[in-house]
Amino acid sequence: MQRSRFLIPILLLAAAPVAAQQPDPFKPYDGPRRLEFSAGIGYFWSSDWSNLVLFESFGATGDEARRVLVPGLSSAPGAGGQAAITYWKGRLGFRLFGAYSESCVTSATRCGDNRPAPTGGGIPAITPVEVSLKTYSYGAQGIVGLMEYSEGQWFRPYLVVGGGGVTFDPAESVPRFLAAPGGAGTPGTVTLAGPTQYTFTVNQAGLESRFAVNLGIGTDFRLPVGPGGLSVRAEVSDQVSQSPLGLRLTRVNDGGANVRSDYFQQVDLGVGVVHNIRATVGLAIEFGLKRPEPRDEGFMPFPIPTPAGAKGAQGRTGGN
Repeated sequence: MQRSRFLIPILLLAAAPVAAQQPDPFKPYDGPRRLEFSAGIGYFWSSDWSNLVLFESFGATGDEARRVLVPGLSSAPGAGGQAAITYWKGRLGFRLFGAYSESCVTSATRCGDNRPAPTGGGIPAITPVEVSLKTYSYGAQGIVGLMEYSEGQWFRPYLVVGGGGVTFDPAESVPRFLAAPGGAGTPGTVTLAGPTQYTFTVNQAGLESRFAVNLGIGTDFRLPVGPGGLSVRAEVSDQVSQSPLGLRLTRVNDGGANVRSDYFQQVDLGVGVVHNIRATVGLAIEFGLKRPEPRDEGFMPFPIPTPAGAKGAQGRTGGN
C-alpha cells in the first residue's frame, strides 16, 4: 500500500512530457512558410487635392472683386504598376511593396480635357490647366486571409492593412495652376489688391511626400504547386494621406476705416485627407520555404512489459 502511494505520482510525472509534446488537435493547421513575389498593372487615381476656391471682396464704396483662386484639383486616373515581396505563414502574410504611376494634376475629370467648366454667379468659366505628375507609393502591409489555408486552396480572398508613404512629383517645380489668379507676388503667392489686401499662398512647390495608411481587399486565383503556387491576383487598395496642396489666405490690411475690423486674419483652405486609390491585376508566385514541425508522438520513459512466451521486445525509449 505504501508503494502505491509513491508509484502513482511517479507515473503521472513520467507521463507529463508525453502530454506536453502532443499537438493540440483543436489548433488549426497554419500551413507551410512561403516566399512570394508579385507584380501587377492597373489604374491609379486620387480624390480632390483642393476644393474650388473663389475669392469675392466688397469695399466700402461698393467696389467688388471676384476671381477663381484655385479650381478643384485632383490626380486624374493614370496607368501604373506595383511589385511586392511577401512572407506567408498559413493564411497570414507580411508584405513590402512599391508602386509607380504617371498621370496629371487637373481640374478636369481626365488628362487632356481642355473644355472650360462653367461656374455661374458671374464668375468666368474655368479653363482647365494640367500638369504632368508622377506618383510613388511604398510601405509595409499585413495580410489576413479570409479562409483557412490549405495547400490545395485555389481561391484566397484577403484583407490588407499597413502604412507607408506617397510621394507626388509634378513636372514643374511650381505648377501652372498656382499662377492662375494672376496678380503680383513670388511664385506660389498671389497678392489680391483692393479695398482690403490679401495674400494667397500655396505650399506646394515641387516634390512632396506624405505618410499614408493603407487599406485594401483582394483575391488570388491559385494553381497549387506543393506548398507554393501560381496565382492571378486582383486587388483594390487605398492609401489615405494628407493633401500635397496646402492653401492659405492671409489678410494684409483692413482697407480703411469703413471696412469691418473683425475679418479673419488667416484661414487654411486645404481639404485635409486625400484617398490615393490603386486597382491592379497581376501575377504572384509562391515558393515553399519550410513546413511546420512534424507531429511528435511522445516517448515512454520505461520498458513496456511483454506477455509471457512472447519475444522479448521492449517498448521504445526516449533514446531510440
